[in-house]
Amino acid sequence: MGRVAVLAVLLCASVAHADLKTDVDKLVRASLKAAAADNVDDFDKTTAAARVLVLPSGKGALDGKLVPELYGANVKKLAHKVAALHIVGDADKKLAWFHGAFTATFVVDKRKQTVPMRVSGIAVDEGEPLGWKIQALMIARTMPYNELASRAIEAARGVPRTTGESTVTKIIAAWFADGGSIAKDRSKNVAVEVNGTGATEIGNGAFAVKLVGLWEAAKMWATDVEATRFANNEIAFVRADVMLPVDKLAAKLVLGVILVKENNVWRWVTMSFSPVIAP
Repeated sequence: MGRVAVLAVLLCASVAHADLKTDVDKLVRASLKAAAADNVDDFDKTTAAARVLVLPSGKGALDGKLVPELYGANVKKLAHKVAALHIVGDADKKLAWFHGAFTATFVVDKRKQTVPMRVSGIAVDEGEPLGWKIQALMIARTMPYNELASRAIEAARGVPRTTGESTVTKIIAAWFADGGSIAKDRSKNVAVEVNGTGATEIGNGAFAVKLVGLWEAAKMWATDVEATRFANNEIAFVRADVMLPVDKLAAKLVLGVILVKENNVWRWVTMSFSPVIAP
């Protein structure tokens, strides 16, 4: 009888985890579908009221339409196709984080374009009747390095401004200081997921660690770091405005980082870089 009870508990836990992943997968796909349709009302239904947004435009809030913030002006016939979506969740804590890739196809000035895109964020189960809602969402764009370098501007290295939860902001800010290390703060429990600005710069595990090493060697610096915690302070999202050195200039990027508590220590599980593209 005891063995049957244990198996029943394990089965219930497995079903709950599967339901969580299914619910969050549907939620993210619905959000991307609404964004492609430029349907702000449907997009709002997938996100929490006090959401955190990070868009390729560099903005953290919508000013009317979605599409210009994602791809710039004059975009027509936009469609999103999800290629992969990695979801990790904790049913007991009613939280999940996600990281994935999708493709955007659209027409600008009668020319069809296809752009590899990235999506990452945090979802929390807010209970009935709301259910799962996206609390933090970052949509990142890819760009060839030559184009990114052509956008470089004059910029001076300095100490970043920090706002929000101080423990988390200090961790991220320290990455960009002398002797800082992104690698040492990664999760010890799960394979971290990352993406850079290049079309092939996405992966996890050993590949992610390799990319992190390249980013550390690039000697980037942050200008602003802002952290927001969710789910009773069990998970956090950090947005950082970052400068990538390009000869004597620097290209502006935006970085999104998701961190979770492991043995009461904040560890990052996903990182996403995006070039900043003014609409």
